[in-house]
Amino acid sequence: MMKQILIKKTESKNIVEGAEEYATRMHAGQKRQYIAAAWLHDVVEDTSATIGNIKNNFGGAMANIVAILTKGSNEEEYAKRFAKCKKEIALIKLADFYDNTSMLIHLDKKHKEQYTYFAEKFYLPLARKLNKSLYEKIKNNIDGVRPKT
Repeated sequence: MMKQILIKKTESKNIVEGAEEYATRMHAGQKRQYIAAAWLHDVVEDTSATIGNIKNNFGGAMANIVAILTKGSNEEEYAKRFAKCKKEIALIKLADFYDNTSMLIHLDKKHKEQYTYFAEKFYLPLARKLNKSLYEKIKNNIDGVRPKT
């Protein structure tokens, strides 16, 4: 049975530091590279960092994982990669997709339609196969922005 570890919220600790500390404790003994990849997966997309920077700072194995998780210009090819990668890597993307879908209500119609399309075509089938709980959460977020009939 997994021991529950709690972190007291303090004024001096920001949410990122608290999340990092909690994740580190909860994942003790697990493959650390996947935890690091979860932290780094958007860096290449959202900043000036490159896969080369990741490789120089964290090694080739980490750069390979981050490269798998980094979105290119073709969303369909990007999504198809996850059917072929290790479960741990796919779960990082599914958790990220779930987080992104939790904010759908604030997006315009076009973006809601794009998320719905990719959820139905790629992410929901993969989540159904890998993690039923994540599947339900993503599905609920997508269903929450569908037009009412």
